[in-house]
Amino acid sequence: MDIEGHEPKAFVGMSELLSHKPVIYFEYSPHRYSDDEVNWIQKNVVDAYDKARLYSDQWYDLPENGLHGLNPEEHRFHMNVLVC
Repeated sequence: MDIEGHEPKAFVGMSELLSHKPVIYFEYSPHRYSDDEVNWIQKNVVDAYDKARLYSDQWYDLPENGLHGLNPEEHRFHMNVLVC
């Protein structure tokens, strides 16, 4: 999912779908989101899944504190996240 900064709105709109834990690969662009949107994505998407991985030139696990542990400047304004 890459919808130019509207990912938080899409996640809220698919809350029921998220309860079924579909595999989701999405662009995470924290510079476009409010703090509340970042917190919502962390709580209702990343924390709700068993696995969350980050792709930025290679795959690696998210830091222990999830999205909050990422440095956006280090990842060129956006990162790709896979939750499954």
